[in-house]
Amino acid sequence: MTTIVFPTLTVKPSRIEWQLLSSSLGVQSPLDLSIQQQEFIGARWGMILEYNTFTEGDANALKAFLVKMRGGANVVELYNFERPKPQGVAIGAPTIKVVGAGQTGTTLNTNGWATGSHVKAGDFFSVNGELKMIVTDAAESANSLTVEFEPPLRASPPDDAPLDFTAPTATMKLTDTSKKIRYLLSQGKTIAQIYKLLKQYGVTTKEGNEIRYQHVRNVAMTKLSK
Repeated sequence: MTTIVFPTLTVKPSRIEWQLLSSSLGVQSPLDLSIQQQEFIGARWGMILEYNTFTEGDANALKAFLVKMRGGANVVELYNFERPKPQGVAIGAPTIKVVGAGQTGTTLNTNGWATGSHVKAGDFFSVNGELKMIVTDAAESANSLTVEFEPPLRASPPDDAPLDFTAPTATMKLTDTSKKIRYLLSQGKTIAQIYKLLKQYGVTTKEGNEIRYQHVRNVAMTKLSK
């Protein structure tokens, strides 16, 4: 299993879906219809990217990436493109770190925060190879802060493990072995039809340049278990 680098593209995704895929099981009684619900360790992050249009260079770079992923054989480190930086002011002095080994669950005691730092619900960070989302606003006090997050820790991070708040990543793989990139000119569309389609997506360009209009749909990534 090899980690493949996601290509740097000149366009942004037209659709980004980032979701937590929880692991739970419910059993309903046939007598009184009561339900017992059991949650298991193993929640994963899922991501769907959709691109409507590319330059030829972008399309070829993404096609090469998908080929190198070899279906589900290889992995990629991805961050939430919608939230590369925190809403809060997460500043380390110089590094935000875990305080105390053996911590479990959905909170972490941390220190190393600069005065005035704070986190907001919806911010992401990574620690010990795990990606987490802040679920409660909090502010530092005496350079310390207890962060509350989801999903729960899979493993206890060691003392002094650093927290990363800038474009924190999750290790992901393709959810299936077939992904499509369509070359619009090969679909029987005329240049005029393609430009009309681009206009609908808010893409401004001129005829005669080197853009080739291609798109990919539902490039779904799912985080691997640690």
